[in-house]
Amino acid sequence: MKIFSIFFYLYRRLIRLFSSCKLFERKKWILLDNYFNNNSDLNDNLCLFEFILQNKTKYVYYVISKDHMLCKKLKQKYPKNLIIVNKKFLSFNFMLHLLQTKYILDSFQVFSSKLRLGSIFCNSEIHYIYTQHGVNFFKKYFLKNTDSLSDENFNAIVFSNPYEKSCYKTIYNYPEDRQLLIGLARWDSILPIEQCDEKIVLVYFTFRRYLMQDQKIIEYKIFKEWYCLLNDDIFINYMKENNIKIYFALHHEMEKMNDSKFDILNPISQSRLSEIKNKASLLITDYSSMAFDFMVKDKPVLFYRIDQDELCLDEESRENSKYAEELNDQIYNI
Repeated sequence: MKIFSIFFYLYRRLIRLFSSCKLFERKKWILLDNYFNNNSDLNDNLCLFEFILQNKTKYVYYVISKDHMLCKKLKQKYPKNLIIVNKKFLSFNFMLHLLQTKYILDSFQVFSSKLRLGSIFCNSEIHYIYTQHGVNFFKKYFLKNTDSLSDENFNAIVFSNPYEKSCYKTIYNYPEDRQLLIGLARWDSILPIEQCDEKIVLVYFTFRRYLMQDQKIIEYKIFKEWYCLLNDDIFINYMKENNIKIYFALHHEMEKMNDSKFDILNPISQSRLSEIKNKASLLITDYSSMAFDFMVKDKPVLFYRIDQDELCLDEESRENSKYAEELNDQIYNI
């Protein structure tokens, strides 16, 4: 244990040293998404990385785990601009890049939350920017109860709308020049809307911690409602008569922890989620921020809240469900 502590101390010292070094010209950009989930859909900073590489500079790099499902594909496509890392520790190769890095754009708080490196980058020669991976309309509880997004961990935060920006103002101490109201990078990849001949409905609900902790998930109201919705004869017949396909997808954290609990619901994989989401004409959800990806394309969203009164619901999910009430008559309680 003592050896590990010494190693960890030296590891952080090296990162701090390389991030603050003034001997080299800083011209590199480093971008990353949620590479901790091997099956995650990298649809945020990956598209921004590709845009910067094509239009601004060749000194831009994308970080990915060696175990991620897209690693091999991206390595073939961008052999000189991919930084492959271990999930637990950043490689020495990555540290060498830090000597010349000017910007780090993180869409998932990977460095600030999971690796606890935010304060190091924020107080160095690097501009560490949180680009976000979704609109935080339903996540005020999370914002109030995390330190990973504080002004001590990021030099700037990107916002998609004034309302979201105002929420951060009441919680954190970011000055105006560190609040960037420019939208989400992923919206550039979904606009303009691609023509799709298929009619598709996507059913997608947010993370439920209690479903992951109990093997008897079939007894819970939310699971029963999911199953009934996807197997209702009237619903299915209506879909068939109108040539509408319906897809059900799990939240990425639930898919990652899934041990066949949800197989009866026949969920699509995370690798297909981006494709289905872009083709879908309608979203059914409880309060997923994915709703705003549909709204920005003027596609309808049905907010279907099922378990807001469940005693087993954790406090964060309960509070998020309350925030969803701000959508008033757009909420469907069934």
